[in-house]
Amino acid sequence: MRELRLFFAALLLALYGCVSVSTAQSDDDTPVPTKSGCTAKALGRHPDPRLLVACFYLPFVDASFMDEDYKSLKLLTAFASRDLKGRLRRESECQIRIGGICSLDYNMFIWGQDFENVRILDTRFDPTRKIVSILIENFGNTTLFDYCFVTENGTLRVDNIVYHLIGRDESLKDFLK
Repeated sequence: MRELRLFFAALLLALYGCVSVSTAQSDDDTPVPTKSGCTAKALGRHPDPRLLVACFYLPFVDASFMDEDYKSLKLLTAFASRDLKGRLRRESECQIRIGGICSLDYNMFIWGQDFENVRILDTRFDPTRKIVSILIENFGNTTLFDYCFVTENGTLRVDNIVYHLIGRDESLKDFLK
């Protein structure tokens, strides 16, 4: 009888474990970005980092959002660290001054100049390291990007983008002097 009770206790623990695992929130359920939800005002002071990063890709995922009202760079700047914001400002000033490309000759969100059929495949947030990893597909190729955050005045801010390319990693900050 004791063996039977132990068996049922083990079975209940196993079932409870399965239920616990199956009801836990998965990291790959990134909230779907929408045009109205992807503004600095709508995201608020403390946005879900996964949603914020997914919002940067809205114009690439849905071409109907590629207009003057929605700019990924404007959104990034609103949530950038002081250091990254300064680097982006200097890059913009340089481009205006010389009338062309300065340090950055690619689209920082897709690591390229062209895009087609962009899809977000996965988005994960590591709160300990303060990194959102996003896997996107562009022209059928997948690329992993890490959005590195820092905390400034109690708010998470994007501080860098690291591009994991075949055989090497590149950093946005390395290009923006």
